[in-house]
Amino acid sequence: MRFLFATIGLCLLAASGCAPTRYTQRPYRFDVGAPVHATTQLVARRMANDSDLHPTITDPMRGWVLARWRVIGATSSLRVLPPGEDTEWIVERYRAVIRPWGTASAVMFDIERVRCDVQGFRVDAVNLWGNCRPDVDPITLETQARIDAKAAQVQNARP
Repeated sequence: MRFLFATIGLCLLAASGCAPTRYTQRPYRFDVGAPVHATTQLVARRMANDSDLHPTITDPMRGWVLARWRVIGATSSLRVLPPGEDTEWIVERYRAVIRPWGTASAVMFDIERVRCDVQGFRVDAVNLWGNCRPDVDPITLETQARIDAKAAQVQNARP
């Protein structure tokens, strides 16, 4: 009987329109009718028009356009054993990865996010120093909307 009420409760919650607040990042994809080398340079020129997206690394051979690293916040968690608190910096940058798609190119635009230990951590526009690892936590809907908006801006910009 308890299982029946729990199932009904979940169904009602789902029907109420409540949505989860954390999502797996989904890269924004758009196509450009040019080879990878030319598309990489085009995307870099378009990204240069926005201070958040200004490229620090452009590699036409690999099809990469990377914006500068930015510290966007910090996170803390408590440890039971040994007792204490762990604090990490959250650092991110926008990136565009361009791959061949027939005679055109596919541009995948997303955010690369890492967490870095506070001790010994330094950052500049291009480099990170310290103990850093990819941030595997889900993102918020607002972050996904920010990725999509910036990517649409790059897609629709004129060189």
